[in-house]
Amino acid sequence: MSGLVRAIKNETDNCGKLCGGANEKELYVIVYIGENKNVKMTEIADHLESPMSTLTSIVDKLVDKGLIIRDHSAEDRRVVNVSL
Repeated sequence: MSGLVRAIKNETDNCGKLCGGANEKELYVIVYIGENKNVKMTEIADHLESPMSTLTSIVDKLVDKGLIIRDHSAEDRRVVNVSL
């Protein structure tokens, strides 16, 4: 069992290197956005069962790396959307 976990961790690390040095949590966010296109930050937080403060930090890093785009909804400026 530990061999399987190690193999999965290694593959995650390899994927992260290919995605500009993204870590495991950042990869989860990228995959979710990729599967769901333009999504609200609250949707991602709910899906990952993560506090908004944690997700904001992750999204900040991904935006800085140029891997995702963050913008405010035209209908409601309180809503923050992210996309690839």
